[in-house]
Amino acid sequence: MGKYQNIYLAILFNIVGQIALKWSMLHFKDFSIRPFSILKVLRLMLAPYSLIGITFYAISAIFWMLALVKVPLSVAYPMLSIGYILIFFISIALFGEPFKVIRLLGVFLITFGVYLISQ
Repeated sequence: MGKYQNIYLAILFNIVGQIALKWSMLHFKDFSIRPFSILKVLRLMLAPYSLIGITFYAISAIFWMLALVKVPLSVAYPMLSIGYILIFFISIALFGEPFKVIRLLGVFLITFGVYLISQ
């Protein structure tokens, strides 16, 4: 893994955070910020899966900052799209989101672009 190890860890924790937040929002399907209520927002933010998601985001941010010490931002930032690729497949498997060939083509293009940037 070498110099990209912290980027991969940041991506992994970000993905887990995304999944946890999505899972949380499945329990708040009718959630709306209007009319605004701090109690509604707190209830959302303090829900167990929301807390897990936020925690994993924070851990992801720590690994991201560590990555930026070793890797130029112009290389590191595009590598975050690895998360988009993985979320595409995970969302289909976990949440039953629709599979579309055009999206798969986009995944291949992103993968190729990340490969080129990492060279």
